[in-house]
Amino acid sequence: MSYFMQDGYHTLISLLLPDLILDFFELKEVRKEEDIFHLKLEEVNITPNVPDGEKLLSKGFFGSSQKLVD
Repeated sequence: MSYFMQDGYHTLISLLLPDLILDFFELKEVRKEEDIFHLKLEEVNITPNVPDGEKLLSKGFFGSSQKLVD
């Protein structure tokens, strides 16, 4: 698929995603395979406002290769 088509999908998906998602994640890549869109999102490194004296503790995310088990 041409770069122009991929760029057009990128713009379309950006308009369809909720603003809350785009506030915290950057849309890095959009690929279309048959009838499925694959999105690559990268977390934006934003430090939230915390009161003075409070410590910020990041719990992070699980990697895609980890399985969550109850």
